[in-house]
Amino acid sequence: MAKLIMVAQPDQIADIRLPGWRHIPGTTPAADRRPLDLAKGLVPLQFKDHVPFDHPAFGYSLHLHDNHYFWEAHEVMEAIWLAAPKNGRDRIAIKALIQIANAGLKAAQNKALARNRLVDEALDLLHEMDIRKDTKQFRSPASELKSLELAAALNDWLCDKKLVSKIQLELFFPKSVHGLKDAK
Repeated sequence: MAKLIMVAQPDQIADIRLPGWRHIPGTTPAADRRPLDLAKGLVPLQFKDHVPFDHPAFGYSLHLHDNHYFWEAHEVMEAIWLAAPKNGRDRIAIKALIQIANAGLKAAQNKALARNRLVDEALDLLHEMDIRKDTKQFRSPASELKSLELAAALNDWLCDKKLVSKIQLELFFPKSVHGLKDAK
């Protein structure tokens, strides 16, 4: 039975279950899109100044990733990335998270070279995000991400001969980012 996840924001509440199975292209049936569509439906066409770091779709995407739903996490993160302000730090941070999810998927497919390339791209993006000045005082994925700690964990993963992802993205954000509560 899929776990029920409650994602909340003051003006939006949704109960979204984890997908019924982890989609691995070429291996598993088509993705269970219903929960993904619900999460993506919470994303506006465009975020105004920043992506709110406690946005329910963002928290859900981290939860998907950390439960090894890498393809699904990428799908939800991509919707957020498309709505993120152009040329902003949030857009770079979310693109790095997308590459990390892609790397997890490639690791699950036993594709070490692809995993390594994607982790390197994520590291480059984290560095790019860090050198840009945070000029506004918004609580956003870029401002709340513990990017140096995440980069260290990614480097450790590159050195690990085992491909399995041990990266738990939720650990690199303050606990309040998730807004996730496991339903009993």
